[in-house]
Amino acid sequence: MRFPGILALLAALLAPMQVHAQDNLNTPERLDTFRKLDTDGDGWLSKAEAAARREVAAGFSKADANRDGRLSYAEFETIPLSRGG
Repeated sequence: MRFPGILALLAALLAPMQVHAQDNLNTPERLDTFRKLDTDGDGWLSKAEAAARREVAAGFSKADANRDGRLSYAEFETIPLSRGG
């Protein structure tokens, strides 16, 4: 029977959508959030700057792909955010 295989395929295809469903900021809002958090204006988020937003602080270590202790905007984009976070 093919039905279980189809369900597995659907689950695999929908999994990324669940992550994005949690993230309801559009690109301009996300960029604005990054700039507001970057209080020293250096283009990076430190752990101290990230602490101002619960979601960013919680996702900091996972998002810091190169483990340099700061987030670039590209790394910041990987953290799901909600409005008002």
